[in-house]
Amino acid sequence: MPWACYGNEIVGADEWDIGTGAQNTLDVIGSCSWPDTPAEICSVLSVNGYSDWFLPSKEELNEMFLNRVAITATAQANGGNGFITYWYYSSTEHDIESAWALNFDSGNQTEYNKAISCYIRAVRAF
Repeated sequence: MPWACYGNEIVGADEWDIGTGAQNTLDVIGSCSWPDTPAEICSVLSVNGYSDWFLPSKEELNEMFLNRVAITATAQANGGNGFITYWYYSSTEHDIESAWALNFDSGNQTEYNKAISCYIRAVRAF
């Protein structure tokens, strides 16, 4: 799905660090009027009694890539899915036309056009 709000700056959704994805997600939801954004989809998710999901920041997504083998094994052991070797959006906006994305095949991170579809992966802090 597209990141959303192409052509519009999302004030505050530019944090990269681990621990900033939840706030980035709230900033996108609060500033973007597009329906069904990846940030909104992650934030309304309720799985196994947990409803505190968010779209990860650029560095949170990178940490997921670095630990993708363990995350995939754990997800599959619990009935979930592993990572697809394609681009995943982070909650970190780059500019009015792009957001940071990470390729789960190569590990490359780049500014990805907000209007182009990528995968998303909801996370939660623990």
